[in-house]
Amino acid sequence: MVVTMDVVTTTTTTVALGAEPGSDDAPVTACIVRCWRRFKVAVRSQALMVLWVGAVTAIFFATYCTYKYEEKHFYLRQILGVGLCLSRATAAVINFSCFMVLIPMCRTLLQILSSKLPPKFHGCVRVCVDQGVRLHVLFAATIIITSIVHSLAHLVNACNFSSYYSHDFVDINMARYPGEDPLLMILRTVPGWTGLAMVCLLVFLSVASLKCVRRSCYDLFWYSHHLLLLFLVLAIFHPLSGVLKEQVNIEEHVPGCQYMNTSRRDEIPYPEPRPDVGVCFVPPIFISQKSETWKWMLAAFALFGLDACCRLYRRRSAAKLEAVQLHGAPATFKADASAPVAATAAPSLVPAPGDDPYRDSVVELRLAKKGMIARPGQYVLLNCPKISLMEWHPFTVTSCSKGGDNTFTLHLTTSGDWTGVLRTKLVTPKVSKKSDKAAYPKLYVDGPFCSRSERIGRSAITICIAGGIGITPFVSFFNHIISSKNVLRVERLHLVWVSRSISMFATFADHLTNLHYEMWRQNLPDFFTMHLYVTQGSPHEIISNEFWQKYQLLAHRIRVGRPDWSRLFREWQTVYQRQKVAVFSCGPASLNKEIKKHCHIATLAGHKFAFYKESFA
Repeated sequence: MVVTMDVVTTTTTTVALGAEPGSDDAPVTACIVRCWRRFKVAVRSQALMVLWVGAVTAIFFATYCTYKYEEKHFYLRQILGVGLCLSRATAAVINFSCFMVLIPMCRTLLQILSSKLPPKFHGCVRVCVDQGVRLHVLFAATIIITSIVHSLAHLVNACNFSSYYSHDFVDINMARYPGEDPLLMILRTVPGWTGLAMVCLLVFLSVASLKCVRRSCYDLFWYSHHLLLLFLVLAIFHPLSGVLKEQVNIEEHVPGCQYMNTSRRDEIPYPEPRPDVGVCFVPPIFISQKSETWKWMLAAFALFGLDACCRLYRRRSAAKLEAVQLHGAPATFKADASAPVAATAAPSLVPAPGDDPYRDSVVELRLAKKGMIARPGQYVLLNCPKISLMEWHPFTVTSCSKGGDNTFTLHLTTSGDWTGVLRTKLVTPKVSKKSDKAAYPKLYVDGPFCSRSERIGRSAITICIAGGIGITPFVSFFNHIISSKNVLRVERLHLVWVSRSISMFATFADHLTNLHYEMWRQNLPDFFTMHLYVTQGSPHEIISNEFWQKYQLLAHRIRVGRPDWSRLFREWQTVYQRQKVAVFSCGPASLNKEIKKHCHIATLAGHKFAFYKESFA
């Protein structure tokens, strides 16, 4: 039975409060309302940026004022001027940023904190999880910008040390003699050559992190990123030589008074430059400034090291491969694509010549690992040592154990290099010499990890929009609804799924039909609605496909082409005018960008559309 619901779109005119319709003040008031909405949207979207800029600005100016006004830096300030203040202020920001840049990458610690801390503290952990990549990029950009200013300030300082060499206070001079070459001065000192090495590392890391490099050579991006640890090590040694000095005997020698280097103290000294401080006969004593950098770097290393130890502990043993199932195999293969393949009986697949016949295929893995407890929407990292020891790839857990056997299911598309090799090893395994059983490669699993998709079940009105294999986080939630006996917060659930081929629908057809019939069994026929779109093929091909005969419930909901997002969002805005709607998008970047744009338009129109995206890029 196919149930359809017609949504009648009505046109409504919203008049701002305090303005009569047709009055001269109505357009002005409406403009103010729109501006206010835009301001609120901007504040919500840029809240993290504002908080970070505020924190960095506070650190910068606090350090800047310290070196500008404190008396112990008086004589050094006389030589270096504003360059001293800029170099030290940016150094403080770099220290803090280097500590923060590793926190979003400590995913294992964040997962442990999320499971151990009380719910009221989950907000901070959730921000690091939801905005992890964005925060990491923001902190890294801060390091790059402040490092540029820091390097330029020290170049100016080197020139000032050479030009304004102090014969009266030789101890605070970095230059050995007046007019020393600033470049030579930089190269012969530890801060100089370590600083140059750190700048080179930053340039290399920045270039390797560009989007074009990530897409064309991801391995270069991934492996080069570990050079950040070398950058932090160099940062520890960078200030340890104590080139910059500060005065310690301020009470005996008030900064600014003129010291007479004479043998008789009863002689009349020269007039001091600051008459309010009087005359002193004790020379200033200078010591190297104490470094604070090592504290920040060691704290960062401690967190990252603890996270690495937790990762290694969780990765210590391989997961047990219980079953493999291949979805979407073409008819030219000698295998039943819909039947599960036991781990002891691998299929014999003979590919047809030409293009990759597995282009749209999906491999389903059922794995077992001791202590594996995952929530809907979480993901794990999968590693196959026979392919690469260092590569760990993220995959959403589509179903979790219900009976305590610690089993879980993953779905893998096989279009990439790594997944393509893994598919070959799984569907055509070698036969063990000791037995007739198939010798499958060992698989290691790390996780589960938190993701934004865990929020799916927390809103009364939920809209799930998927592109291709991006359906997996939502399938995890659908399976949870079917198996859960608890009262759900979700009152209405919409699914819009766009796929290139109909074979992708067949992979998860059972999950969708089970959810549909379960809601009907619970007398909730309006709970779940779905819109399926296939972008390749014709209606005739869809009807002639065996999918039509097997899954008529889904087949009647398939449309050829791409969704009319404007029409869909207008319908949702009409139905849910005063309700908060959570929109989850998982798929290609272009899809996420399109959905974000429509949510933004709906929010500016006065509706409450919260946007969450998930990406496997």
